[in-house]
Amino acid sequence: KVCKFSFEYLFVSKNLFKRFGKGWALVTGASKGIGYAYAWELAKRGFDLIVVARSEKLLLDLKEQIQSKYPSIQILVITFDFSTFDEGKYEALFKSVRD
Repeated sequence: KVCKFSFEYLFVSKNLFKRFGKGWALVTGASKGIGYAYAWELAKRGFDLIVVARSEKLLLDLKEQIQSKYPSIQILVITFDFSTFDEGKYEALFKSVRD
């Protein structure tokens, strides 16, 4: 029920372009589950994507699938494990997203 509410709150009743403007959306956990579904929905709505997860293969598959359906969508794939405690890895992640 929580997932359905958040999905409906974010996507069904809102015009995301009006609310946030055209741009990039960062989706963590994009290789499976809710993150995967959010990536598809955001691409459908015209947002370029930064997709982050541990599995590079699954992210590259997602990128290929989305771009075959929505060729104008730009997708940046970042492989990252948020369970790490290495501050240097987080700094590198933030830098790659900023650039």
